[in-house]
Amino acid sequence: MIHNVKRDITMLYKYICAACVITLSTGAYAQSKQWANWLLQKVDTHPSIQALQHDVQASGYQASALARPLYNPSLDTSLEREGSEINYQIGLSSQLDWHDVQSSQTRSGELLSEQSRLALAIARTEMAAKGLSSQVAFLYADKQYTIATQRVEQSIELLQFIEKKVATGEVPAMSLAITKSAIAEAMVAESEWLTTWQQAKQDVLAILGQAGLETPISPHFWTPTLSLLPPTQIQQLPSLRYAHINWLIASNEVDVQRTSNKPVPTVGFGVGRQAGEPLLSLSMSVPLNVRNDFSEVTEAAKQRALASEQQLKAEVVTVREAISSTYQQMLQLGERHRIWQQIDSGDFSEQTKVLSERFAAGDLAFDDYQSQLNQLLSGQQAALTLTFQFQLTYIDYLRQSAGLVAHISALADKE
Repeated sequence: MIHNVKRDITMLYKYICAACVITLSTGAYAQSKQWANWLLQKVDTHPSIQALQHDVQASGYQASALARPLYNPSLDTSLEREGSEINYQIGLSSQLDWHDVQSSQTRSGELLSEQSRLALAIARTEMAAKGLSSQVAFLYADKQYTIATQRVEQSIELLQFIEKKVATGEVPAMSLAITKSAIAEAMVAESEWLTTWQQAKQDVLAILGQAGLETPISPHFWTPTLSLLPPTQIQQLPSLRYAHINWLIASNEVDVQRTSNKPVPTVGFGVGRQAGEPLLSLSMSVPLNVRNDFSEVTEAAKQRALASEQQLKAEVVTVREAISSTYQQMLQLGERHRIWQQIDSGDFSEQTKVLSERFAAGDLAFDDYQSQLNQLLSGQQAALTLTFQFQLTYIDYLRQSAGLVAHISALADKE
């Protein structure tokens, strides 16, 4: 009976623990979803992104305009008096798209419209990356500035302590000079980190506003293990597709120049009255490109197309190598960061306090105290730098691989 009661209590405890874990997990994911929605909203309402959204709409109108017929008809009229007769004529004339320039221009409009959409997608990724990187930089500078300030305060306290020791002859006067030198160096470092902190704050405000200083990045943003983008997907990156469309636009421009600079016939017809008799007229005119056949214009377009093709090839190599390099750097920094998280006991501040107490109690020589204190503070700053470098590289890889917005959107859509 007692055994059964213990078993029931144990099972009830497990159910309660499981329920607590689910509740905490649900709450954490809810916060993560809220953060992701907030970030995407900040990105999409940024003036530079909204400007590009208007460009997308403008490109859509431009594409529609380029798809319309090239030539409007002209109304031709004439009126004259010949003796007692009044002669008149009414007709219509129009140039003919004899060389199908419209199809080339329609293609140009489609390409420009697609290019503007890609520009918007690229800009959203860049804006999100800048926003996240500025938040990471602000938090890093804030912690470094806090450490630098603590170092100044500790140095001043040490100076006051050393002055008493020098006055009693317990410590040589050289220690006082060394301590003053340490204070000057600490103050310079504090000033430098203050400047960095202020700049990082400005960057956050410019992109995310005041909320960016108060809304931390969701921990779930860093959790997934990212894989190296395969070559087939690299070709589909918005930046390379944008460069590819540049080439297509330049190539299509060759057709536009070749066809639009050819002679375009004008055809017209009219009806009227001449010398008291009905009149029906037909007309046709063809420009003679004998003084300028515009061949140089076409050749210039060809050379620009060839240049655009070579730029595309260079861009493919650059992007591929950059993604591979950033991925390898992210892997190494990520591994070091995980190892550090496992071995870090978070005792920098505690050990600094213990060190100061030992020195005050006379258990530690001044040189040893200075050396160990600097080592602890430097280690604390190095740990922050390791986290900072990993997070920046993580964001940069998502940016280069065009997966950043999708990564954030996945958090926003998570149920």
